[in-house]
Amino acid sequence: MPVNPLGVIIEDEEPKLFWPSFWKRNKFDPLTGAVFGSILERSIFRLRDYRDMPLAFVDLSAEADAKDRSVKVLGRRDFGRLTDAELRAETDKFVEAYLRVLMEDTARSGTKEEERKGTADLPLFLDRPPP
Repeated sequence: MPVNPLGVIIEDEEPKLFWPSFWKRNKFDPLTGAVFGSILERSIFRLRDYRDMPLAFVDLSAEADAKDRSVKVLGRRDFGRLTDAELRAETDKFVEAYLRVLMEDTARSGTKEEERKGTADLPLFLDRPPP
């Protein structure tokens, strides 16, 4: 899964991994936040230069009933963590969705009927049987 933070900022002579989020509404429920935090810890924060670096995740969203955006800065501890098995189960869902789209695009691109695999027998999620 690609993880591409914007860059590093220096605040009070301390480098921080800078990641602004411009979503109008905060998209991080506890599970989504834990997936995001777990991926960051297993990718960016495993690199020697970033291992001890704080995160400055700048949330520029608005509350559900508000028109104006607010600024919240979240750190590494503000995101939950998943075990390897839990993270694998969640990222498998992305893989399944990607494969479905890929297969549907291939089917629409004019391949011969016998070459089309379709998605009818492909489960939406690996932890559930096919429909």
